[in-house]
Amino acid sequence: ALRTLDQAPQRTGAAKPAPAAELAVRRRASGVSDTHEDPTFGRLTWDGLLNCWLGGVDLRPDFHVEITVSGTDDDRFMGFAAAEDSLAWLREHEPEARRQVAAEMAELYNDAWTDEAEPVSAEEFAARIELLRASLGEDGSLLLSYSDGPTSMFGGHLLDAEFGPGKEYRGTHLIG
Repeated sequence: ALRTLDQAPQRTGAAKPAPAAELAVRRRASGVSDTHEDPTFGRLTWDGLLNCWLGGVDLRPDFHVEITVSGTDDDRFMGFAAAEDSLAWLREHEPEARRQVAAEMAELYNDAWTDEAEPVSAEEFAARIELLRASLGEDGSLLLSYSDGPTSMFGGHLLDAEFGPGKEYRGTHLIG
């Protein structure tokens, strides 16, 4: 399952989470590192609250994107195979993904968020938004977080676009 950086997993039961310092001591004692150098993803840092690796990759030489790679405390690397496939897909299809987001969100922008004299086309909308983060799910799904552009078309809200395990577009939501 995908989680954004501002969504911590829900805890159940009466047990209180251990303080961060205690968790760090336990990890060091168990030999589990909080960082990992990966040939595909580069340097990653484990986030135990979100149960994912955090890092960044260059989709192209001039295009850096934050990433998250799903895992669990029991198997931190469970999502790596699917994440590698998703990253390869994203490198090839990000412009198409952005166009899908723009096709859906330009209409909302034109109907409810703008006072521009002329409606913004889907092509112009796609040119305004920028991919900031890709959350790579262990099942092959993706959550792509786009900025709302330099003019803050949606008041600074992020555009979270969901793609299923087969990379089918599922829709975009305003976040934040």
